[in-house]
Amino acid sequence: MKSNCHLILVLLVSFFTSYSQSYQVIYEEYINIDPSSIEKASQNQEKEAIEAMFTQKKQLTYKDGLSSYANIPEKGINGSSELSQLAESAYYKDHKKKEAIEYLPNYLPMLYAEDISVVNPITIHNWKITKQQKNIAGYNCLLAQYTQPDGFKISAWFTDELAINEGPRNFWGLPGLILQLQMNENILLVARSIKNDVEDDITIAIPKNKNVMNQKEFDSLQKELSKPKTVVQPDGTVLRFLDPSTVK
Repeated sequence: MKSNCHLILVLLVSFFTSYSQSYQVIYEEYINIDPSSIEKASQNQEKEAIEAMFTQKKQLTYKDGLSSYANIPEKGINGSSELSQLAESAYYKDHKKKEAIEYLPNYLPMLYAEDISVVNPITIHNWKITKQQKNIAGYNCLLAQYTQPDGFKISAWFTDELAINEGPRNFWGLPGLILQLQMNENILLVARSIKNDVEDDITIAIPKNKNVMNQKEFDSLQKELSKPKTVVQPDGTVLRFLDPSTVK
């Protein structure tokens, strides 16, 4: 009985300690990166030789069981409008409510042009932890992998030297912080700087808007918006949108 009480006390201490911690992590995202540049980007080497269509800095902020992964404001963003919209989206997790929120500001400006919050239960990923190791940002990391239902292969390097069950975008669920994430062969997210115990500087405000929907509702909206249509802009410009499945 005494040992059981001790175990419960340890678990409670671990639970409240993890929620009381605070972190700020800066990541670099490489979109459509040349696969041959992935290892160079991972080790922050020969940046001038890294080929990617689009790069962007993002910040993961964590405090008291709430996290955000959002764009760091910069003077300019390079890339197409589609990639710019990707850069402006933000991800939130509320571990106490077990909710994950993807915030999409001004979604599809030419077709919808409203802010959307897609709210779903936090995804439980079926990670398989391997024995592969490497050093990222000064921390020893292990490799974990899994495949999403859509076929995307995810590889995550995490460190148990930072005792926080968190990661970029909607990824998490490993016994430590995810410092590098690779999606298929062309998307790479790498941590560049890590600060902890910075509670005085942290505020996480989840955006509030009228368009709150779950994944099924958001998928239905996307399906509706993808139908062929003609849109007349305020300046009189006529835009015709085709069904993407018919475009070869």
